[in-house]
Amino acid sequence: MDWIAKPLNRLNEKEKNLYAQLIKNFSNTNIPLSQTLSWGIAIVASGGEVLVIFKEDLSCGGIAFSTRVGEWECVNGPLINWHVKNENENEKKKLIANISTFILAISKVASNFRSFYFRPRLEEDWGINIEKVIPFPIDNYEYTATTFIPSEWSIMNLRSSLRRSVRRMQQEDHKINIVKIGEHIEDYRCNLIEDFYPKLYTHALKKNFYLPSIEWFKGLLREREEAVEFYLGTIEHKDKSSYAEAGILVVKIHQIAYYLFGYSWREGMAIRNLNFTSLLHLKMIESLNSQSNKIKFYDLNGYVCDPKIITKSQYAGVNFFKEGLNGKIKKYITPCYRFITNL
Repeated sequence: MDWIAKPLNRLNEKEKNLYAQLIKNFSNTNIPLSQTLSWGIAIVASGGEVLVIFKEDLSCGGIAFSTRVGEWECVNGPLINWHVKNENENEKKKLIANISTFILAISKVASNFRSFYFRPRLEEDWGINIEKVIPFPIDNYEYTATTFIPSEWSIMNLRSSLRRSVRRMQQEDHKINIVKIGEHIEDYRCNLIEDFYPKLYTHALKKNFYLPSIEWFKGLLREREEAVEFYLGTIEHKDKSSYAEAGILVVKIHQIAYYLFGYSWREGMAIRNLNFTSLLHLKMIESLNSQSNKIKFYDLNGYVCDPKIITKSQYAGVNFFKEGLNGKIKKYITPCYRFITNL
């Protein structure tokens, strides 16, 4: 079976549609945004290079990118069926052959190739013997986690203290707006870039969080080839003695929604124990579930398990906030290996 391996900007319409179908084939799993064409477009828009590599029978494939000349990586990919039974040698050989071909294609097609950093993401619950299905020695392992909420979620599922806070917030005068990016595109995309991003930037500086460039966001929100949708939610509260606002950007890939970025700001009496962001998340879930294609999960996209990292105040605060929503923690194992040319 043939493979397709091309720079993103050289894919024709048929190839884009094929890759969209590949994404759909894996829609029962948590598809990383970093393996979608939308994410690839964002990388290119911010000055990077992107390769799309997939098998024509759509059994596997993924995206590799470079933001430094000659240095390539695949993050949380490729999309492939890792569930190989240990006793099935034919399946195991096929998996190894597909991984090897994927990596070889990158080394052959990538411009100025010097190195490739391979970081597939495996769910801990899969119980996969990694050494038996990856055909090369692993340099090290990274351990990450995320917090996800089943779609049948309500205020009653929150931690008691957070539930009281949200109920108090509901009694305050506030305005909530949830918009699907792409509808009324001239109004809302402009609002996202010119209003939402500066607030994200200020929040990121204050909390010492990483934030991609504005060019990345512009690329991400262009017209998309896959079933990828973006939603912007904002909440605002204002009276004589207090002011508060918050915003969140959410991506929906088929039936799973992922929280990407957000900001919050409170002044005056609003610094009381009123959780505007939690209320906004609940309203976002409610809005996504009002559609015909309801979500299965709402992924809060990140949970820090490493005790050395969690002691840093900003990460401890993020964990505390997500724990308050009483979601389930899903852990991932990421085997890492770096290929370097002999040049």
